[in-house]
Amino acid sequence: MATASELLNKDIEELKKANNIMTVSINSHDTRLTLLETAVKEQQAKSDAIQEMNVNVRLLAENMSAMKTDMSDVKQDIKNVNIKTDQTREHLDEKLSNMKTEIDNVRNEPSKQKANSLDKIIWIIVGGGVTAIVSHIIGLITSTK
Repeated sequence: MATASELLNKDIEELKKANNIMTVSINSHDTRLTLLETAVKEQQAKSDAIQEMNVNVRLLAENMSAMKTDMSDVKQDIKNVNIKTDQTREHLDEKLSNMKTEIDNVRNEPSKQKANSLDKIIWIIVGGGVTAIVSHIIGLITSTK
């Protein structure tokens, strides 16, 4: 039979083995808990990132809507400017046409005065010639009698 010390050693060995198994089991549970905690933290970080992206997308959509409104306002302003530009262009074209007419009139005024003077001179010469011819004919008619 086995001695008390052998039995005691055997019991100690069995307790050591049981302790090692429990230590491995505890380490395994700790490892699993650590892995689960890490996975939960990663999921929380991903969730936070998704929420931040959601906020950014919402802000981007609001900004796009505001930009669309601004673009419509700018388009309307451009149309108004084009209309005003067309009106101004028509007004300036009218003024320019009037100025050209006035300039032509001023340029042609000396020519018209020269033409009027020339017409008067021609009428005087023609009138004088006709008067001379009529006087000569009258003189011939009166001298033959």
